[in-house]
Amino acid sequence: MAIINSFVKNGKYREMLDYVQTYYARR
Repeated sequence: MAIINSFVKNGKYREMLDYVQTYYARR
């Protein structure tokens, strides 16, 4: 998942958690 890597690289852990939660909620 390249988007996760970009979040980590930019230090956006809060946004990453929000993205992951919405991603799994949609499955």
